[in-house]
Amino acid sequence: MGNSSATSYIDPSGSVIVTELSANTPALTPARKHSMPKDDRESRLSFNTAASNVASWGSNNLFPQEVLERVEKTDLLSSYLNWIVKAMSSGTLEYGYVRFDEGTKKREFEPTFIDEIEDFLECNRITQDYLPGSTIDMKYLGNIFPEFILNRGRTKIASIQRTDASWCRLQLQNETTREIDKGYISADWGYQNGFLTRDSVIESNVFMPRNNQVDILRQKRGLYKFLYPVTYPKIGKFYYALAPWHPIMSSGWLDLLITIPEIKNKYFENSLKLKYHIEVDERYWPISIPNWKQMDLPKKIEAKKAKMEEIGLIFADTEGTGKAVKTEMLFDDHQREQWSLIKVHEMKNTIQDGLLKEDTAEAAGHLCAALNIDPTLVTTPKEGLGAGSGSDKMRAWEVFTMISALEHSRVVAPLELMAAYNGYPRLKFRVNLNTMTTLNEVTPSNRSLNE
Repeated sequence: MGNSSATSYIDPSGSVIVTELSANTPALTPARKHSMPKDDRESRLSFNTAASNVASWGSNNLFPQEVLERVEKTDLLSSYLNWIVKAMSSGTLEYGYVRFDEGTKKREFEPTFIDEIEDFLECNRITQDYLPGSTIDMKYLGNIFPEFILNRGRTKIASIQRTDASWCRLQLQNETTREIDKGYISADWGYQNGFLTRDSVIESNVFMPRNNQVDILRQKRGLYKFLYPVTYPKIGKFYYALAPWHPIMSSGWLDLLITIPEIKNKYFENSLKLKYHIEVDERYWPISIPNWKQMDLPKKIEAKKAKMEEIGLIFADTEGTGKAVKTEMLFDDHQREQWSLIKVHEMKNTIQDGLLKEDTAEAAGHLCAALNIDPTLVTTPKEGLGAGSGSDKMRAWEVFTMISALEHSRVVAPLELMAAYNGYPRLKFRVNLNTMTTLNEVTPSNRSLNE
């Protein structure tokens, strides 16, 4: 690496960044600002134009916003998705080549180090911003829309930035070319039946993943900036994919998780108001209320009400701890027994006995199944659902890392297009997640001194 070379990058603000590649620490030198070619500038469309060309995401074009709203209302769903995103983003981004090992007769991944790729990853904050942000989009919505920018000579892909997937919509397919040519970006979806209330929306070119995409991209000479839609594998969908967990939103289990806290809150609110049930024998009124027999019916009702309020104040007075309560008793000459004319029953909290707790645990189990995470890895509402030994967690984590490879392959696909276009064909990217182990599996010489 004795010879140095220079590669120009255009950052999102329009500045050209010249990267010196040599054996020394790369130097980033700002160059003069310039505007993008006229035919590739962001164009703004009127509301009517955008609305007529948008491929609706959901029946009302608000599916992403509805998903995010449901996540915000469900603490378990938000917590589990957050756990998955943190787990998937916790590893190390690696790149290298797949080689055939003659000894093992297997294809092996060999990590490598390339100065230009390192500069690209650092300049574009791939590990800090793009990787976790795109993982969120893939897990929450099943679609990502990274934005690519080429340098002025179109010899290199200079920038890849995450675009919030909930802000993106695709144009309807071109009936002549059968291509999706444009995309629309706005944070204002969600008003007026899913289309825009503001006067404008940002339009961007779209380059769809395809075979021989590097050669095709080089041939599109006027294309300097575009969205590159990548989705979870689709079935029966053309424009947008569904994330595997989305069906639970219509199954009823997610509604149950949202409703249970509301039910319990209402119950506890009412239980504070209705704590005692007081039974009064009819024979009590003539004894306790003067002139009872001379009263007409309306006056008897008013007298009863006043007496009951008087009795109720005794039990409602929280500051009257230790007060004596007077109740009337009557001796029955026939049965030779004393009868209480007033009986007070404390109302028991039947829901606290576990009825809704079981429902919450069952719904949480369905949520774990929908998100495809083992309950041993996350905190669950009921003790036992997420119980397990350390080895159970370790095996569950191993399964999680294996099945996460599919989503990771979608998130790093834009980076592999960048590498191939920039002169590194067959360079593969992967996220190498950390592995769990037990102390007896680590040799003493490899153990940390802190252990």
